[in-house]
Parts: sequence; C-alpha cells; structure tokens
Amino acid sequence: MTGLVFHFHWNTYMTHQNLPRQILQQDFHVHFISTSQHASVSEQFLEFKAAVEKTHEDPFEIIDEVGNATCFCLYCNAGLSDNPMQSEVAAHIGGKGNCFCRKCRVGGSQNDKATDEGYHALFEVTLSSIPSAGVPRTKEYIILQLEKQVKLACSGVLKPVKDLQTETGVKDVYTQFWIDGLISRFKEMRKDPPNRSPDEIRDELVQWTVETVTASTVGFDPTKDTPVEILHTILLGIVKYIWHIPHTAWSAEQKRKYALCLQSTNIDGLPIHPIRSAYILQYAGSLIGRQLKTLAQTNLFHIHGLVTDDQFTAWKAVGELSALLWVPEIRNPVEYRVQPT
Repeated sequence: MTGLVFHFHWNTYMTHQNLPRQILQQDFHVHFISTSQHASVSEQFLEFKAAVEKTHEDPFEIIDEVGNATCFCLYCNAGLSDNPMQSEVAAHIGGKGNCFCRKCRVGGSQNDKATDEGYHALFEVTLSSIPSAGVPRTKEYIILQLEKQVKLACSGVLKPVKDLQTETGVKDVYTQFWIDGLISRFKEMRKDPPNRSPDEIRDELVQWTVETVTASTVGFDPTKDTPVEILHTILLGIVKYIWHIPHTAWSAEQKRKYALCLQSTNIDGLPIHPIRSAYILQYAGSLIGRQLKTLAQTNLFHIHGLVTDDQFTAWKAVGELSALLWVPEIRNPVEYRVQPT
C-alpha cells in the first residue's frame, strides 16, 4: 500500500489583472513569488509588497508598438485566495471569532448573538440599535486597532491585547510577532535593571515602530480588495447543504425519477461537461465544485414535486444567485449595474 502525504503550505503568485481572460491563466503570465510550509501569509506578503513598491521608485520601462518608451508601476488590484488566507491578509481573527466577517464589523459575544436583536443584526446592512451591525471594516480601522494592540503590548501584559482582538476581530499575524516581542522585551527590561518602573519601560517601548504589512500596502485595501471565494462560500457552502437536504430523504424511486430528469438536461449554451446523473447520485455526499455548479444551474427544472415548497424556493434563489455570480466578463457595465435591481 502507498500513502499520500500532504504538506500544508502557502503559495503566492501575481498576474496582470488587465489581461484578457482567455490568457490570464497561461503559465507565461503567472509569476511566482514565494512558497513555504513555515512562513505565514503575512510574511510572504511582505516580499510581494517589496516587489510591487520597488516599481514605484524604479518603474518598468517598455517600448510600445510605435517605438515610444513608457514607464509603469505595479499596484495590487485584488488579493485572490481561499477564505482563510483572505482572512489573514485582511488582519481578521477568522471565521470562528466573535466578529466572524472580514468585510464588516458585525458580530459580538455568543450571548449577544443569541438574543433576538443580536441574531437579526447578523443579517442587517445597518441597525441603529447595534452600531457595529453592517458597518464596513476599513484599512484605516485595521491600522487603528493594531496600533492600540501594540500600545497595550508595551505594558507587558498579553491579556488586554487578546481581549481587544476578541472584541474587534482584528488580529494580524505579522503584527502579532512584534506584540509577542514587545511583551518579552518588557519582562527582560523589568529584570535588568530591576529598579525601573513599568511606566518608564512602557514609554521606551512605545517608541518602537511596528506596521502591518497588508494594510500599509499602497493602493491595496484588504477589507475591500479580497473578493469572496465562490468555490468554498457558495458551491461547497450553500449549494452543498441545500443539496444534502433532499437527496438524503429521497426514496429509491424518487432517486430514479430524478436521475432520468437530470440526465435528459439540454446543456446547449452551458459551458459544462456532460452530466452523469448516475455518478452524481452514487457520490451525492462527496461532489466537487464543478458538479455542484451543474446542480445549481439545472436542479430547479428537475426537482419540482420531489422537494417541499420551502426547498424549491431555496433552489430558485440559488439559481438566481449563481446567474449573478458567474459573470467572467461584463460586456455592458451600464446595463449590468441596473439589471440586478
């Protein structure tokens, strides 16, 4: 027997956002930056930031098709990655934190979220009674909170820092390294010489300069420029779970009927692989994103009479949502902005 060992690691690449989609993923246009099993995302982003900001002082010079020289600089347009990596880039405590959204400041303690008002706030854009509900996180907000954390760390105690991180949902891996260093340094300075006061040591440590990597990158706002990852958020999230509800309750006859309907789907105009309904039902609990996307696009036409009214309504909503999400190219921006409303 042979075993497959997966070594967890982070990779960083960059590509040109303005390239036509047809060539965007070609190897020639994907530029490797770094990979590591040990260096955090923030540490690797530091190298990415250095490569980008170097062009602001020493721009690239190219010759266009008529022989004229043009200089240009690089800027980070968007940070594309999976949700945990985007959360770290956005100096966010993570999806299991009290403030679980990297885009806004919604959240609170478990007790707060268990109340009627706190629960409804999770679904509101703004709520006057809960100031944080739906309020967007910003680059400036992240920097402000990290500065507060660093200042608290200069007092040599970790608990106030952790309490602030829990309360705000702001936690940066790169800054955390320096926070831990400040606390250790405070303890060392208390011992040598032993007669120094805590206030004196704190005033000295406050002079240290600590900055976050991602939030200080020119032209990049990690709270806005980390687009939601569709694969895990929608396909392996919403679609996977509303698919689980009906197929686990179907009888053998209902599964047979559904398989016949799904297999007969006319896929003209759909950029998908041929549908294999028998395979989808056989491995219904372990489908991959591509197969779940097919179900999101076609299931609505085959499940009437096989699901409850509420489930059918949910599938209609998923169908409408998927039509809005998978738009790789906007040909008429004016019409696109108006149509969804």
